[in-house]
Amino acid sequence: MGYSNRAWAGLLLMAACLPAVADLAGLRQALDQQDRELSQIERLLEALPKQPDEHRDAVRFRLDERLLGVLTGLNVQLGELAAAGEQARDGELYVKAGQQIERILELGLMRIEAISERIAEERAAYGEFEEGVASNIAESFIQEQQLLRTRYLQGLVSSLDLIEVLVARAELGEDKAEVAATLRPWLEDKTELLAERTVGQIRLDATTLVELRGRLAEDPLDQELAGAVRMVQRKQTRSLNSLEATVGIMNQLGLDISDYRALIFQQRGLIGIEILQRQVFKRVLRDQLESLQQVLVSTAPNLMLRAVIFFLILGFAWLLARLVRLVLRGLLRLRHVRITRLSTEVLVSVSGIVTFLVGILVALATLGVSVTPMLAGLGVAGIILGFALQDSLSNLASGAMILLYQPYDVDDHVRVGEVEGIVKKMNLVATTITTFDNQVLVVPNKNIWGDNIINHTASRVRRVDIEVSFSYDEDVDFVEQVLMEEMQAHDCVLSTPAPAVHIGRWDDSAVTMMAKPWVKTPDYWLTLRSLTKRFKQRFDAEGISIPFPQRDVHVYEHGQPPQKPRRQIKAAGQGGPSSEDAAPPGQTEG
Repeated sequence: MGYSNRAWAGLLLMAACLPAVADLAGLRQALDQQDRELSQIERLLEALPKQPDEHRDAVRFRLDERLLGVLTGLNVQLGELAAAGEQARDGELYVKAGQQIERILELGLMRIEAISERIAEERAAYGEFEEGVASNIAESFIQEQQLLRTRYLQGLVSSLDLIEVLVARAELGEDKAEVAATLRPWLEDKTELLAERTVGQIRLDATTLVELRGRLAEDPLDQELAGAVRMVQRKQTRSLNSLEATVGIMNQLGLDISDYRALIFQQRGLIGIEILQRQVFKRVLRDQLESLQQVLVSTAPNLMLRAVIFFLILGFAWLLARLVRLVLRGLLRLRHVRITRLSTEVLVSVSGIVTFLVGILVALATLGVSVTPMLAGLGVAGIILGFALQDSLSNLASGAMILLYQPYDVDDHVRVGEVEGIVKKMNLVATTITTFDNQVLVVPNKNIWGDNIINHTASRVRRVDIEVSFSYDEDVDFVEQVLMEEMQAHDCVLSTPAPAVHIGRWDDSAVTMMAKPWVKTPDYWLTLRSLTKRFKQRFDAEGISIPFPQRDVHVYEHGQPPQKPRRQIKAAGQGGPSSEDAAPPGQTEG
């Protein structure tokens, strides 16, 4: 006869916790106390049939409470006897323990059967899916009875392990070996039957849930279906909890539980340490493959047809999106439609995307995917994304404002902050600008809208401002005439508005004159460069000098203070030159 390693482990742990010398007197006293307790329990059992129906459940509960306490005490005392070893060889303690084993096991087995019958009666009286106070009370009562039955089974399994240990050490008689030999098959059969019955219920409820969820997906607003799903889910949870408790008992008995653990793993959908066991993993994998095979065999034709329809709808949506973009682009380019190229590109792009998204939703509907919950979920998802993507939403809002106010268009020359170049394209998030040295810059729309926007090509005509410097010795009127002639002779300079020339400022070494011709915006850079060249060439031809920067330096001898020129002040009433009329030093008036 074998016994589990768990029993040996429990025994060793108990022995380590006990004192070196067992308290044999305490064991005798505990066994005597349990004899008296068992007598009380037996009297309760005899009085139970005489009790009124409304009191019987209360009496049963008290009886079970006391009997479970005795069963727990028996297991503790059996462990102490095993730890006592040679000190208890007189046999008196083993005789008392053996008597109690028979009485307690008999009562425990009887109560397990009675509890199972009581659970069946309560289930027959109240339907599992009934609503109301009475059905809720009955459901709670059934769960409590199942818990009591599990506790009995766990206690009996622990007793069986300890009895087998003591029998193997020849500390109990052969009659107890027969008890253990009878008890083990009974417990194994009982737990296996409970497990199989629970597994059958779990699989039946799982099938029911699949059907109910499928119908609920077709009509998400059906409250009766939603309530039915919730009730079956609650029942499924209770069954899984019961199976877990039964599997724990079977594990104590040393039975194969890999199939049951695989089922619990599959139904709960939670990864636990059980998946690391080879048998459990193989069972889960095999069940998944079988389920996939069954699904493919039963639904493959419909799935193939739906897949074909799905991709056909997607293809049609893609073609329709291209057609919508082409038609919209053509309409927006009509002569009487006044809209910027930038707005045209964005509207055409958005229209194509929206059309294709509608096609995707229609294609999903053909696969049986309910679109209504998806659309309803967009509201909640939008709130979450709004907090997570604040910068992106700011770019979208700025892009919408740019499209509304249209501060620039495609191919416009703009300057925004430190960025300057030609606008190439724009979407609702960013604007692409190409600089004059052919660098491509992607600028977020919020940076553009939050800064000053300078559009150099928004107007049809622009003024070219050219600074020209010449020497103080030159004739200002002649220089002005030369600049005006060159501007009037240029093909790109407009006569209206008329070009203008005026002195801009007095520099240290030169006079700066401003030449300001008006040109068409596309001719701005050509005119600026060509006029600058022509001004230089004409100055060279007319001999007008463009001076270099000059600086006067005064040198004084060391230790000699600088001399300031004197002014002769004419006395009042006397002749002679004033300070303004005085001749320079070293010269005489003629």
